[in-house]
Amino acid sequence: VLEVWQSWTAAHPAVSDRRQRRVWRLVAAWHLVGMPVGPLIAVHLLSVGLFEPLHWSWLVGSQVITWGGYVACRSRVGPASLRAQVAALTLMIATTSTALPDSTPAMMALILPVLTAGICLSLTELLATQAMVVLFLAVKTAFVGGLNPNEVGGIMGVLFSGFVLSTALVWQRDGMIGDERAAAQKQAGKARALLDAAFDGTAIVRGGFFTEVSQGFAETLGLDTRSLTGRAVSDATPFLEGAAGLESAVPMLDAAGSLRYVDVVRQPLEDDGQGTMLIAVRDETRNTLHRSKLQFVDRMTALGTLSAGVAHEVNNALHS
Repeated sequence: VLEVWQSWTAAHPAVSDRRQRRVWRLVAAWHLVGMPVGPLIAVHLLSVGLFEPLHWSWLVGSQVITWGGYVACRSRVGPASLRAQVAALTLMIATTSTALPDSTPAMMALILPVLTAGICLSLTELLATQAMVVLFLAVKTAFVGGLNPNEVGGIMGVLFSGFVLSTALVWQRDGMIGDERAAAQKQAGKARALLDAAFDGTAIVRGGFFTEVSQGFAETLGLDTRSLTGRAVSDATPFLEGAAGLESAVPMLDAAGSLRYVDVVRQPLEDDGQGTMLIAVRDETRNTLHRSKLQFVDRMTALGTLSAGVAHEVNNALHS
């Protein structure tokens, strides 16, 4: 059951950031759980004889948004679709609260898009959602009516408390993420400095693409930095793909078609949430060829010794 649930809520493979994948999994689970709510409400309203055309529009609209949001958040356009989902949810609640005679419950529901923005979006987008809700409340109070001052004060008090709490949580979350990224960058800088001292050059790979390439790295591979930056590792240098660790004497062909051998170190940077890897290379062509020559000389020496021994035995047999 757990495996089925995870498969139904998993984010699209194109979303590589671990934090975003957790957010999209949470949103997909939210939509999945909310799908049967609409039909259950419809059955309840029919059983008590309160089903009206407005209820139909609400239930149909909520189901469309729920199913559309579920499909969208699991697609390649998940990050962009979430903003549209927050806007659609705000519009649906605002429309319902305007049409209902007793709009207090619907007005209280305006906290939902704010909480959604706080969980899934940035601080700027959260503030924009809050401003949209406040603008609607101001327009409804001034031009539409239907609320007495006590109701307006109670609704504003609850919404304002939610605004402050969600803003503080998002501020804290963004600060923690910023600290983690700064620590990851500092760690990457230290690791790169150490590898630069021991190797000929280094490169940073994010999401399978070269984002930073040192001059020594490009020269070791017989390429240039411009031809590597922004290209996929699998396309430009497939021999550099592999698991983390040290790999010695990896054969490759440079741009001129010459055979080279390089030592490769792959060091993942796990704390940045983007699958970033630091790759260092060292030209081992001369040492590898020298070792090959020594091995060839050793084999020839052993073959010569064996040949001399065989010749000596044959000579003894002939003269005996």
